[in-house]
Amino acid sequence: MAMPREKSPSIDQYLEKESKQLYGRSRKESILSDICVKCGEDASMFENDLYVKEYVLSGFCQKCQDSFF
Repeated sequence: MAMPREKSPSIDQYLEKESKQLYGRSRKESILSDICVKCGEDASMFENDLYVKEYVLSGFCQKCQDSFF
């Protein structure tokens, strides 16, 4: 289980609101459950640590990170 990166309360509140509005899921709950906030797929396997670091920030799985960035 991954742990979401700590953010200021106002940023955290904003990200939660936006993720629920855009993707229908909580960013924090998705990360804690090892699922992608964007696509809802498994997010427990990554090519390297850089993808993992981004996952705990954004909640995007590797596939969604690849398509977004």
